[in-house]
Amino acid sequence: MRREITQEYLAQCFYYNPISGVLRWRKDRPLNHFASNQAHKAWHTKYAGEVTGSPRGMSNYLNVGFNESTYMVHRLIWMLEFGDWPHNIDHIDGDKQNNRLANIRTASPKENARNAALSSRSTTGITGVSKNKITGRYRAHIGIDGNRVMIGSYDTIAEAEAARGAANLMVGFHKNHGRICQPQKTRNEAG
Repeated sequence: MRREITQEYLAQCFYYNPISGVLRWRKDRPLNHFASNQAHKAWHTKYAGEVTGSPRGMSNYLNVGFNESTYMVHRLIWMLEFGDWPHNIDHIDGDKQNNRLANIRTASPKENARNAALSSRSTTGITGVSKNKITGRYRAHIGIDGNRVMIGSYDTIAEAEAARGAANLMVGFHKNHGRICQPQKTRNEAG
């Protein structure tokens, strides 16, 4: 039975622990959430108290199906905690399954991009640093408002990394920008 998703409705469906970031199905979902007594009983037998969400597709965000649709868990958490649907949510540490309240924030697409992990295409292992194959020097560059801006050319990778780090601070990139992604935890590790 499809319903409007409100903060009140979500509070009847889920229990959220902001410290662990785990969203669980409530053990006491009301009968009026279900089409019949039988559906209510079957659901409670299988799901009541269980952790919600599983990775779906390539994104690795946790998703949960209910209310005849699929929702990203971090978006449900935001609505449950703050009462509104955010346009964009950033996982501050880059772990798409870490839904602790201290780790999620609303962010513009620009802010979210300024907290991106190291690209898998990086040849140096440092965001914004590449090696010129002809000269052997290291180039530092940064993206600002869709434009690639050259910071400089350096003899060592350490110099290029330092220049890029200084530019990150000057432009307002998040301190985690360019981090190396850690393996995602599994649902069972989430507690």
